[in-house]
Amino acid sequence: MIWRSWSISRASRSTSRIVRRPSRSEITKGRIDFKNVHFHYGNDGLPLYRDFSVSIKAGERVGLVGPSGSGKTTFVKFIQRLYDVNGGRIQIDEQDISKVTQASLRSQIAIVQQECLLFHRSLAENIAYGQPGASQAEIEEAAQLASAHEFIARLPKGYGTLVGERGVKLSGGSASGWRSRVPSLRTRRS
Repeated sequence: MIWRSWSISRASRSTSRIVRRPSRSEITKGRIDFKNVHFHYGNDGLPLYRDFSVSIKAGERVGLVGPSGSGKTTFVKFIQRLYDVNGGRIQIDEQDISKVTQASLRSQIAIVQQECLLFHRSLAENIAYGQPGASQAEIEEAAQLASAHEFIARLPKGYGTLVGERGVKLSGGSASGWRSRVPSLRTRRS
């Protein structure tokens, strides 16, 4: 559901101007539709996307494959509204994402990067990075959902274990598998 907010500001006594404020998005299912998208970078007239359309059903897994510079990363940036399209539209759950605030859109989308980034902090802090203010119970629930809780619980300091930059203080086969799960743990919502 999108709610709309309109305000009228007086430019002068004789004229009024309607200012449309961006709406708040509410993603309930996650269907993504690119409809006749056109895009080029800056003043570069060469289109990266020209009349591009695709529909991705909620829950569907999609792989983006192509050579360097073909627009794979740009595709993901469109969904986050890091870039806006030059033509056409992108919809999530039938909502045109150009009409919603970036903050409301991004608060409902999780992106798991290909390369895992770990901070020289505890496991709990690394997991909670995507959820500021997460309680210990929420952190442990996220770890359980990712089948990492038992591994973490067996560590001498448990969730208080320092991982080091890029997880260098975690060693062994189980640890390297866990390292790759941290980004998805950060995206869990209660």
